[in-house]
Amino acid sequence: MGDLPRELLRSSRAKVLKRVVDYINAQDFEDGRSYPFMIFGKRAFEDWLEQPSGEPDSDNQAIRKIASDLKKQRGTAVAYERTSLTPPPSQLLRGVEDLSPEGLDAIRQLATTGRAVAKVDAIRQESQKIDELDAHYANEVLEKLDGILSRVCDFERFEPSVRNPKVQKYFEEAHQLYLYGFRIATAVLCRAILDSALEDLVGAQATMGPTKNKPGVSSLLLKGAEKGLFGNDERDKADGVEAAAWVREAGNCAIHEMPKFDSEYAGHKIAEVISVTRGLLNKMYESHRLQGADEPPRH
Repeated sequence: MGDLPRELLRSSRAKVLKRVVDYINAQDFEDGRSYPFMIFGKRAFEDWLEQPSGEPDSDNQAIRKIASDLKKQRGTAVAYERTSLTPPPSQLLRGVEDLSPEGLDAIRQLATTGRAVAKVDAIRQESQKIDELDAHYANEVLEKLDGILSRVCDFERFEPSVRNPKVQKYFEEAHQLYLYGFRIATAVLCRAILDSALEDLVGAQATMGPTKNKPGVSSLLLKGAEKGLFGNDERDKADGVEAAAWVREAGNCAIHEMPKFDSEYAGHKIAEVISVTRGLLNKMYESHRLQGADEPPRH
């Protein structure tokens, strides 16, 4: 799928679901409950029933977007209070430029209400906070869908059988983090994947400690090369050690040298980190299988 045009790697559901969330945030929907349908845009639908040939009310559309954005902003503020050490980002309100003078008067009242609500956090009902958090995280997930789809389509099926539970868990979580765009944690777990795989295939007799070689090279990594996990040719061994050391150094930088990590592993580089990790894991377990070694212990 990696050769497909990027415009095809966009979530068709995300575009629709973002509109649906706007209606929910603005409380402009009707749950049919006992009927097999729901109505999103209830007020516009009622206007259309009364006058099917009439023009849609542009103020209603704009106010719905603004009301939705205000709820998302309040949800973002609550989320940041609980999960972040920085203030929430400033966010523009959609639809303001489309309002008539009468619509502007209505939205000023809505905005005032929103600010008043924000000033009385101490007395807000927990159910309201939950609804605002719901709005924030629903929007956050929908914003990530296009990126998730694009990234996952770059992957091919992973063929080798890896039975070690530790390696399996690190592999799965690293990919989840990468798909959702968490670069730092992805790099840390890519290092953990390689280290755990080496422990699994080489055994506990080697140590993880550093050597006098370049950054990222461990004695365990050298043992893996000696055992032929990257191939039996000396060039293959050297390339495997270099690639694994690069991945391990990315994980080290993510933990210990954030400025260096941000400069050297930005953008597509983190995609390269996980791609190299997958390639190495594939090579190591396939080489182990071809050597006819006993099944690796399940640590």
